[in-house]
Amino acid sequence: MEPKSRFLKTVIFLMICISTSAQDTPLIFTDVVQVDSIISKDILYNRARAWLNDVFIDYKEVSQIQDKEAGELSVKGIIFTRYLKNGFGTPVSEWPCNVRCKITIWVKDGRYKFEFSDYYDRCSSLESSSLGQLTSKEILESRYKWQKKIINENWNEAKLGATNKTKELIISLKEAMNKGESDTNNW
Repeated sequence: MEPKSRFLKTVIFLMICISTSAQDTPLIFTDVVQVDSIISKDILYNRARAWLNDVFIDYKEVSQIQDKEAGELSVKGIIFTRYLKNGFGTPVSEWPCNVRCKITIWVKDGRYKFEFSDYYDRCSSLESSSLGQLTSKEILESRYKWQKKIINENWNEAKLGATNKTKELIISLKEAMNKGESDTNNW
């Protein structure tokens, strides 16, 4: 094989690999948000902790890591969404879908960063119906060919529901982090 031909085949192979992996990236929502520069790290930390407590009311839904000194809060919680069809393809008004995700908030004086990541579908009725980690992939492969269409509809519905709920949570977080003087210590 000529060196040019080998090089060209290698380049094409790498492009296919990159293209394939780019189509299957995990869902991540992240941003660095500037707030009033006089707002301290401690106040932002307390606001973030209060927001997490308001959002994840049931302690069974969440596990937490809190490190005030480092300015980090990390939560693994559940986003409740729904499927439009059950596992047999029968339309239902609401088929529960629990999507687990990780929310991490880092705070510094005058700014904070958030990251929503590690989305994982957990069907609330049948553990075997779990679709696994939610990614940008359009089509989810199924070992059961007869269920492929149903699984992909539910896969996309779970991603859409999780994405929409995450966008609502981000708006709520930004509002909570920018609220006025009301601090958890002022009562």
